[in-house]
Amino acid sequence: MLSVSVLCVFTAAALNLLFDPSHATHSLSGAQPARLLAIVNSATRKLTFAVDAAREVTKNSEPAFLSVEPGPLLFHRGDAIKDMENAIKTPTAYGFSQIFAYTVLDQRGRPIHKRGMVAREMIVFIGGNVDVGMKPNEVTYSSVGVDDSGRFADLHALFTETQPELPADSVVRFKQILSVEHNGEEYTLGSICIDKYVDRVDLRLYSTVDARCD
Repeated sequence: MLSVSVLCVFTAAALNLLFDPSHATHSLSGAQPARLLAIVNSATRKLTFAVDAAREVTKNSEPAFLSVEPGPLLFHRGDAIKDMENAIKTPTAYGFSQIFAYTVLDQRGRPIHKRGMVAREMIVFIGGNVDVGMKPNEVTYSSVGVDDSGRFADLHALFTETQPELPADSVVRFKQILSVEHNGEEYTLGSICIDKYVDRVDLRLYSTVDARCD
């Protein structure tokens, strides 16, 4: 079985706020317990989130939030999985794929229109009931350039390349930390537990990077 999580350049639109950035506060009082902010899946509309920040708010436009918008949930019965640019990621798949579009927002909830930003992810394999070629707590890293409208995307998939298809009770879990490099500084914006089932993926958004994803 193969599980894919790929950061990609993307073009998206629109905005609904989970938080009101104009009333956001950046705590300097130390770490707080992780809170579940939202669960994002194919039934979710676009929303905005961020981890609790320990960074003082300035007048400069800096990354402070991410908006996320799920794309269509696609089921594959031997056809190819493609990214948002229609490039083939795997030619034959039995399972699902889904693209999630992200936009980097400043303290006021406005997209940051600046070239040179980089989105980075750290993925930790938590576990599951099928073999995905990773050991528990194994870590991988990847990065992608953010476009000049502040946008990038993440492709999720769970599939086999040959039949039979995955058992109905298949599940794998990951932890993802999303950050953005801007003007030489790295801003941690997303703490996400990824739960992949045979027919969907759920993204559990948390308020701190120490969230447990088991």
